Amino acid sequence: MANLVDNETTALVCCRLTAAGRGAIAVVEVRGTGASRAIEDVFRPFSQRAYREVAHRKLVYGTWAPTGEDVVVCRLSSEHFEIHCHGGTAAVDSIVSSLADRGAVEGMPLGSPDPTDTNAWRDEVWRTLPQATTELTASLILRQLSLLPAAIEELHTLLQDRQVEEAMGSVDQILTWSDFGLSLTRTPSVVLCGQPNVGKSSLINAIVGFQRAIVHASAGTTRDVVSQRTAVDGWPIELSDTAGLRDAESPIEGLGIENAHRKIEKARLVIGVFDASRAWNDRDQELLDRLDCDIVVHNKSDRAASASHHAIEKNDAPRPAGLATSATQNEGIEQLVQLIANKLVPELPAADAAWCVSSDAVCRLRDVRDCLLADRGAPDDRCDRAAQLLQLFSSNKSEATTTGDEL
Repeated sequence: MANLVDNETTALVCCRLTAAGRGAIAVVEVRGTGASRAIEDVFRPFSQRAYREVAHRKLVYGTWAPTGEDVVVCRLSSEHFEIHCHGGTAAVDSIVSSLADRGAVEGMPLGSPDPTDTNAWRDEVWRTLPQATTELTASLILRQLSLLPAAIEELHTLLQDRQVEEAMGSVDQILTWSDFGLSLTRTPSVVLCGQPNVGKSSLINAIVGFQRAIVHASAGTTRDVVSQRTAVDGWPIELSDTAGLRDAESPIEGLGIENAHRKIEKARLVIGVFDASRAWNDRDQELLDRLDCDIVVHNKSDRAASASHHAIEKNDAPRPAGLATSATQNEGIEQLVQLIANKLVPELPAADAAWCVSSDAVCRLRDVRDCLLADRGAPDDRCDRAAQLLQLFSSNKSEATTTGDEL
């Protein structure tokens, strides 16, 4: 492929906007003099009209002629386009190659970092950004492009001025929100569990908005863990529907229940689902005590009235507090989604707070903190060692393998 070109050039440039690897959709940017001509040469709208005749439309669906692949062309301006194609490397490579055949050179996306910028703290933010899977998490990571380097520069000044306590406070302040920063590129597991036929599969389908899990009136339909990635209130999650927890009636069901227990043990959030259409019983209580649920859901609330009447007649145990839902009537689903989001992210950092978004940056700051806390050496010496360690990472990450003791 042609050499990279500066992103301010007016030459015909194409670049990959989505991260390399598997994915549902990939995006290629094309911009510069001759972009519209190159697009028209290889793109065939399904309307059978030439692209120049429908170029006034922002989105046009059609075929990429050299490959025969269905794509969507998005016109951003007269000479600036995005091509949305199937995910993966093969589809993107073929589009980039066909554009190169028409004079395009591979460049950097608009707004990309300056290649001469060697600040590793800023570089870590750029490297982390493609791993964000929602608009919200990406926007939070982008904040740190300016906030984190500025905080590190302030920390360096404190170290040079030998202000040990203030420097320690600055490091601790950055590290306070670093677990939050690292979580922005991870997808926490949220597991729905409970007895068979309480509506776990229906709840999964209601949350994700389509028929992901099989729903059937027969208990034990779900025999294995069924997972689906989605987002709640802008936060990425992996929802898992597990086999009903009971004494297995077959070896296959037993394996599904074992898998369910393993998934529960590793989950970030456990949602216990119970059947509101029947009276609360000892088995429900035993399961609730054993699961240690983060959220308790009483599903089938649309049929709860008869269950409550039955419980009064039999003097059954009262039902514990929880969220009432009806997956079939779509009742309480929005509240459940919001509750999941609140449990996963109970608090947000201030808009001007600085924090790390990569484990490498966190480790380096912890090394700096260890330097300042070291028992040996005068405060001035500890500040010097910490400042050198910080500077090594800030200026050139590849040189930042030296530890505080070696300094």
